[in-house]
Amino acid sequence: MRKPILILVLVVVAAFFIFGFALSQEEKGTGEADTVKKEVAQEDTTQKEDTTKVVYKYVGNTWCKTCHNSEGKGKIWDKWASTKHATAYATLANQESKKIAKEMDIEDPQKDAKCLVCHVTGYGQPTTGKYSLEEGVSCEGCHGPGEVYYTKHGREKERELALKSGFVPQPDEELCVTCHNKKSPTYKEFKFKEVFTVIEHRTPEPEKK
Repeated sequence: MRKPILILVLVVVAAFFIFGFALSQEEKGTGEADTVKKEVAQEDTTQKEDTTKVVYKYVGNTWCKTCHNSEGKGKIWDKWASTKHATAYATLANQESKKIAKEMDIEDPQKDAKCLVCHVTGYGQPTTGKYSLEEGVSCEGCHGPGEVYYTKHGREKERELALKSGFVPQPDEELCVTCHNKKSPTYKEFKFKEVFTVIEHRTPEPEKK
């Protein structure tokens, strides 16, 4: 009887050891990602971690509007709000979208990942409390998740920090075609240079005195 009991004890001990090791590795990975974020936030330009592997959170358009809806900033937020990007989520509720969804065996396009992945910025990604699906394709859809950079990208001395933590000053065609492609059921020929003029916005240059 002693031998089977001894074997059982050894199996239990080994199981606990394996579980503990796996858990420690998971915590280690999470800790490393957090460390990179902290290093970036502290403007540590000597860190050599691959920051492209760090997942930053989407913070939502509320933060963008705070600064980017003034005359001095060129009413950039209003410019975005006037585009189809701003209503991308709401569009999924219209009759045409429901008709297309039915043909694709999708019950509700506003709840299906196949639709939301392109009609909502940051869908399925880490977000903060102010993020909302209703924002559609928002600022962060083109400029990257703003968890770290949203308070810093406008300050010249912190520009490098913003770029290192996910800020994209201007989107390119490669980014746009991740959604504007033939996989879309409503796809039309995508002419990047032509359509970019519709969403393009810039902060006005300060007047020279």
